[in-house]
Amino acid sequence: KFIFKLHKYTPENLFREYVNEAIKNAAKTNSRMSIIAISSENTSEAKEMALGKKTSDILGKAYHIIKDTLRREGDEVIKNNGDMLVILVGCDKQNALNAKKRIGEILYGYLLSQKVAGMVTLHFETATYPDDAGDEISLIAKAKPEKSYKYYL
Repeated sequence: KFIFKLHKYTPENLFREYVNEAIKNAAKTNSRMSIIAISSENTSEAKEMALGKKTSDILGKAYHIIKDTLRREGDEVIKNNGDMLVILVGCDKQNALNAKKRIGEILYGYLLSQKVAGMVTLHFETATYPDDAGDEISLIAKAKPEKSYKYYL
């Protein structure tokens, strides 16, 4: 009998691993990289019934929309439950802010088309290496969506 266990990642550990790798690559090439942290507020069961859709289904589609929006090779989006992290390689702070705005507008358009705009709240924040932080823990902490700008989508 052969039994093995897979390590269960927390969103923080999963995100930390991806960001650490992106920082290493940016340091090797002496470039910048940015992250956009996106999180949703917990949606009650009653609110989901009013939406007629599960928030997880909406966020699953949002993940694919963001993934299709990314243009640069090496850019990634990682999803874990209600949280997403967009990694933008070779991206400075201003371009990350522009990308955050563009992603917010695209997601808002999607939610409008699904007739759920105004019922889902997403939080967005950005952080850039090395401008905002020099390691993955500090960079992710800087992009904590709890202290970020809210888009009521």
